[in-house]
Amino acid sequence: MLSDPRFGAAVSVFDVQPHVDERGRLYSVEFDSLPFQPQRMFFISPSRAGESRGGHAHEIAHQLLICAMGRIDVAVAFNGTEQTFRMERPGQAIHLAPQVWAMQRYLTCDAMLLVLSSEPYDASSYSTYQPARHT
Repeated sequence: MLSDPRFGAAVSVFDVQPHVDERGRLYSVEFDSLPFQPQRMFFISPSRAGESRGGHAHEIAHQLLICAMGRIDVAVAFNGTEQTFRMERPGQAIHLAPQVWAMQRYLTCDAMLLVLSSEPYDASSYSTYQPARHT
């Protein structure tokens, strides 16, 4: 994982390396290589291109966002720094530490995002923080 210098260890961007053979590509993540222990996994696919999801931070949860297919813009904000990352191929991944605000925009109707979370679902754990340019 490579930490983005603007965010320190709060945001890391990297590629999940595929195992390739004549049958195709297999992408795997060894949980012991992550900076958190996953407790939940979910997939997101949009109803149409241009849909947005997220728009919040998590008080205590780490998340690993992995592009499974399509193109997805991930806007993040932390400690006054904002950046948008484009995920446009399978295996691109972003680790978000707690308190990192994120919003995903699904640019293609075939986009699919896999998310691993360190915590079970709890809507009350969402932070109310909203960056200025996304209010």
